[in-house]
Amino acid sequence: MASRSANPRLAALSLLSDVLDRGHNLSESRGDTALDDARDRAFARHLTYGTLRWLGALEYLAEGLLQRPLKRRDRDIGRLLCIGLFQLWKDSGADHAAINEAAECARLLGKPWAVGLVNAVLRRFQRERDERLNALSGSDSRYAHPGWLLHRLQADWPDDWRKIVTANNRPGPLWLRLNVRADPAAAREELRGAGFDLQDHPAVATAVRLTPASAVDALPGFAEGRFSVQDPAAQLAAEWLETEPGHRVLDACAAPGGKTGHLLERCGDIELTALDRSPDRLER
Repeated sequence: MASRSANPRLAALSLLSDVLDRGHNLSESRGDTALDDARDRAFARHLTYGTLRWLGALEYLAEGLLQRPLKRRDRDIGRLLCIGLFQLWKDSGADHAAINEAAECARLLGKPWAVGLVNAVLRRFQRERDERLNALSGSDSRYAHPGWLLHRLQADWPDDWRKIVTANNRPGPLWLRLNVRADPAAAREELRGAGFDLQDHPAVATAVRLTPASAVDALPGFAEGRFSVQDPAAQLAAEWLETEPGHRVLDACAAPGGKTGHLLERCGDIELTALDRSPDRLER
C-alpha cells in the first residue's frame, strides 16, 4: 500500500475536491503534485476523469448500497466509494485490488471506522452487480448528466439527445500536435518504436492520434519539444490566422500556451503578446 503522499487514489480525492468543493477546472488542479511517478499521476487523473464522467450514476449506486447516508464531513468516504465503484463497473483493473486499495485509503484518511464500510459496500456491489445496474438502467442517473442539462438536451434535440449523452460520456482521444520545427518524421518513428499506434487527421497535417493514451510527460520526445497535446480543432486556430513575419498578435486567453506555442512554431518572426486571467495556468 502506498503512503498517503504517494497514493494515486488519495491524489484523485484531492483532485475531486478541487473540482466539486472549490469549483476549479480539473486541468488547473494541482492535487496530484505529491506524486513523483508520471504513471501514478496519469492513474490519478484517469480515476478522477472517470469518476467525474460517471458521477451521477456512481452516486446513485453508492446511495443504494449504503444502509444510511454519510454525513457531509465524510464526503471524502463517499467519493472514495465512487472511485471504487468506477473501477469495478467501468475500469479494466483487478477487482480485488480496487476494493482493497480503496478500503485502505480510508485508513490513510484517518478514518479507520470506514475501512470495513468501504470494503463491505464494494463487495456488495460485486455480489449484486446485475441487480444494481438493472435498477440504475431505470433511472435518469444512468446518463450521468446533471438534470438541468439532460432536460435541455431532451428539449433541444428530441431525436438525438441519447447520442449526444453517449458521446459526452465517451473518454476523449489523445491528440498530439507535431512540432514542424523539430523533425516530425523522427517524432513519429520514436513514438511507433515505443509501441504506440499513430493515426493522422484527414484535415490537420500536424495532428496525430496516439493509441493507447498515456501520460504525456512519459512519452519519448515530449521533453525535447517534438510535440504537444492539442486537439485537431484547436490546431486550426494558428493555421487560419495566417500570420506573417512582422505581424503583431495578441493571444488574450493564452494559458496554458498551446496555441501560443503553435503560432511561434509556424512563424517565429511575429510580435506575440500572451495574456491570461489565471496566474496558475500562466505558470504552466
